[in-house]
Amino acid sequence: MTFHCFTKRFHAAVLVCLALALPAHAHTGRGPATPEEAAHVAQIATASDRDPVATMTSADGRWFQKWTTGSPTTTSVPTRPLSG
Repeated sequence: MTFHCFTKRFHAAVLVCLALALPAHAHTGRGPATPEEAAHVAQIATASDRDPVATMTSADGRWFQKWTTGSPTTTSVPTRPLSG
């Protein structure tokens, strides 16, 4: 499996996990994401493009996992098709 295929599958798996987790955690009682949180997520996404495994096992990756379950505004829209 090439790195490109792995990356595409990894991002698809993350999107599926987010889609499944959103309804279950929609009633957390906190407000929408702050601009600082959004910037942090963008930074993590950029880093995960270079090395997704290392990024998601780092402290930032663990923060991202907690943030996705706690923030009611976590949605993901693919910027390009996941197939092909």
